[in-house]
Amino acid sequence: MPLSLTNHEGPWNAVDYHQLEPVGDRIELIDGSLVITPKAPAKYSRLARQVANKLDAGVTPNDKFFAYVRINVELAPSRILIPDFVVATASPDDEKEVTAEDVLIVGEMIAPGTSAIDRPQLYRAAGIPYYLVVDENGTLLLHHLADERYHVAKVARPGETLIYKADNFELTIAA
Repeated sequence: MPLSLTNHEGPWNAVDYHQLEPVGDRIELIDGSLVITPKAPAKYSRLARQVANKLDAGVTPNDKFFAYVRINVELAPSRILIPDFVVATASPDDEKEVTAEDVLIVGEMIAPGTSAIDRPQLYRAAGIPYYLVVDENGTLLLHHLADERYHVAKVARPGETLIYKADNFELTIAA
């Protein structure tokens, strides 16, 4: 039987989370608690899709990586977040979520009213190697995980192109 937000007792886990009835809001699991945020305004949803499209076209080898918009990412058994966009090695035919081990880049749109949850800290703890931030002006900030912290690797302001080369992939994306 599907779970609802009102017929559950105690801390939540990934099994419970996957039994939730869809409600249309962004529901994330953080350390046994559900965090519910309303859907983003249309302009941010559109911008997230545009960034994901650019990521899909801009990351190579593109037969190995796939870009998604707002897909569940299981960081740990009691942590499932829904980033604005993700580049992962899981194929589009796989389940409705990916695990942190499958994720190359996780990204967030920074906008007025953005959640106070320290998402980068949760992504760091899961070992996700790259964190991409897109601010409300369209500036791209790519961070690389090293020494248990994210460090700014590249910045591209509107009208510029972000070019980043690593051992296992290359990324070219216009801001």
